[in-house]
This record gives sequence, C-alpha cells and structure tokens, in this order.
Amino acid sequence: MSVTHKDAKTTTKPDDHAKQEHPDAAYIKRDDLGLVIAKGMAVMYKTQPKNPVDFLAKWLLNYAHVEKQALSANS
Repeated sequence: MSVTHKDAKTTTKPDDHAKQEHPDAAYIKRDDLGLVIAKGMAVMYKTQPKNPVDFLAKWLLNYAHVEKQALSANS
C-alpha cells in the first residue's frame, strides 16, 4: 500500500519511514542518557507511583546527585 500526501510530489511506502532514524534518536541512545532514562523508567514501572512524572523527575535528580558524589569521591 502506498501513501500519497496532498502536498507531496512523490509516493512513499510505509516502510520508507521505518528505515529512517529520527535525528534525536542517536542522542537518546547514548549510554549516558538512554540507559539512565531506561533505569529510571524501570524503577518507576516497578513502584507504580501515583505521579509518575514527578517520580521520574525526582529519581533523575537523585541519580545525578549520587553520580556527582561518586565522581568527587574518586577524584
């Protein structure tokens, strides 16, 4: 099945978009960001807080604080 947009001059197949990676994806996939967010979301999923956005925000702040302390302790 092909999809044609009104303003588009070309016809694209649905699979064409799936192969293209969004420019922000590489940024999110970085180990220092993607893995941290994944860990926070895993903890959030396990605890099922009433306010998940607030929980994740606080978890990320705590994570950053703990990492900063660990780096200063190693220096």
